[in-house]
Amino acid sequence: MNAVIVTKRKNWWTKFFIQELNYNFKIVKNFNIELLTNYTSQEIVNKINSFITKSKIDIIFFEGDFPTLISKDFIESIECGKKVLLSLDADENAKINNTTLLSCDALIATCPYYIRNLRRGLQTKFFLVENNSKIFKNLRLKKKYDVIFFGELKSDRQTYLKFLSKNGINVKVLGTNSKNFLTYKKLVKYINQSKIVLNFSKGDVIKKYNYMKNKKSYYQFKGRILIAGLCNSLCVSEFTPQSRFIFNKNEMPMFNNQFEMLKILNKLLNNKYILNNLTHKFIKKCVKYSSSKKSLYSKNLFSFFKKIKQNRKVSKNPFWYDFYFFKQKFKFYKKSSLKIYFKEALNIFLSNLRFNFFSILLVLTFFPFFIYFLIGKLKY
Repeated sequence: MNAVIVTKRKNWWTKFFIQELNYNFKIVKNFNIELLTNYTSQEIVNKINSFITKSKIDIIFFEGDFPTLISKDFIESIECGKKVLLSLDADENAKINNTTLLSCDALIATCPYYIRNLRRGLQTKFFLVENNSKIFKNLRLKKKYDVIFFGELKSDRQTYLKFLSKNGINVKVLGTNSKNFLTYKKLVKYINQSKIVLNFSKGDVIKKYNYMKNKKSYYQFKGRILIAGLCNSLCVSEFTPQSRFIFNKNEMPMFNNQFEMLKILNKLLNNKYILNNLTHKFIKKCVKYSSSKKSLYSKNLFSFFKKIKQNRKVSKNPFWYDFYFFKQKFKFYKKSSLKIYFKEALNIFLSNLRFNFFSILLVLTFFPFFIYFLIGKLKY
């Protein structure tokens, strides 16, 4: 089988997903939309369709979530036997994804609870990203650190870490922003030298894209959980319901507040037998979900791709959906040449020139956006 993946920009996860596909696909081509600003959206579609025909592509993956050029209409214009939407931030983007999915046959997502709430008949699969056993592996190093944390230092996370410090547990903090993020090679070494990796699950809600209108935050399954286990360390995590999709309470300890977190860490650090026993169970489960050419996880994922059947729904787009992507097109082409910008603007105008209320409303909003982004483009 041959595959294409269409992404919005250069992402940290693209490398992992392409490696996953390379285990079983002969051809894997990535179209990074961000590098194609010198083509109109229709020219990008033509470029992808030409490659699909020439290379006999069987399946195409589209990056979903936050609005870009990769919309329902864009996907419908692509000519391929199997179309799959790929989502890493479904909690924040359910509203957008639910409409985009109508143009696809299947969905793979990192959030199992989002998958459960989708329309009947849609082929779905829970998948993982940071589980490559060639990158994240046991180096058999001596433990030097009790507890480490790597990732962004949001305010609530700082509060938790300060609480631990006041109570006698010093956490080694690594890679807190884009300027001091560690290479995977260095990160793997640090984790292997640590007894426990601390994980925080809380994320902030972006209301306009999701269904959680009355919530200010949500709890997400993080890749550092599996990374910890594959690198021979135990993870102690803030509670998230998605984790129970993989781990039971006897395989990974979870906390709901800073007091529970402190109690768990003290218990583990003060009892070597409990720590080693729990670490062994946790690592065993993580290895079960690791990605490699021979792993059961990768074989099952490929089997799912082979069995996908066409299952698309023809429907009109909601006005709010068209409006989001309408704005995004202008933002996207802000960095292109003036010629491409005007060609795309004309295409947007003509494609929405229909005699119904929503189309007329969209056309009326066209000119303010056109002028606003044109001025910004000339300044750029």
